Amino acid sequence: MHFIIDMRHIFGMLAAAEEAMANEQRQVSTRRAEVVRLLRREIVSGTLQPGAIIKDAELAARLGSSITPVREALTQLAIEGLVEMPPNRAKRVARLSRESAVELCEAIDLLSVTLFTRGAQRLTRSDLLMMRDTLEIYRGAVDAQDVGARFYAARSFTDIVISAGGNQAIRQMIGLILARFERLLRICDHEGLLSYGLEEHQAMFAALERGDHAAAAQLYKGQMQAFQDAIEHLPTRVWGA
Repeated sequence: MHFIIDMRHIFGMLAAAEEAMANEQRQVSTRRAEVVRLLRREIVSGTLQPGAIIKDAELAARLGSSITPVREALTQLAIEGLVEMPPNRAKRVARLSRESAVELCEAIDLLSVTLFTRGAQRLTRSDLLMMRDTLEIYRGAVDAQDVGARFYAARSFTDIVISAGGNQAIRQMIGLILARFERLLRICDHEGLLSYGLEEHQAMFAALERGDHAAAAQLYKGQMQAFQDAIEHLPTRVWGA
């Protein structure tokens, strides 16, 4: 009888330990996601400049985090191409090169235009209403001169169409390069080289609303081409980091 009671007690302790470990893993995972989000935003916005050295301990202290989530977050950002982690050398914010920027343009064009063209034909009334609301947010961001909100609204607007295009595999590939794409977009915008904005998104929405899917897709392709043109006209100093 004592043996049975002891075993039950042991099993209970084991179960409690497993639950505690699971909770700890969930906390680490949540913290890692938060660190990824914060660092991604700092890199994309230019707060952390290309080539900036990253020290795990200093970063953890600044973010009020333990070292493990920070290291895991940096690994994720390296996969996204935002952080360089060369062996036996300091980690740093990924530097920019004209060659990699052109390659990124080609990749985002090949992946996103296909899904946008397909998604334009699959949009529901609910999708269009969400796009209309997003345009209002976009307009408010422009009026407030809020660069971050403007880019977020523009991305959300396009994401509705791309999501409607389906193909989870392609969308995952887009997700891995999206932050690098926005990083370059912000640089082009800062240099005054982007030739499209709210008006072009409004024209795209008008085409979608009247069912002219081909015109909407052509406008989106035009945005991609405008971005590539902007990349080609970026000054040399941008690539000097």
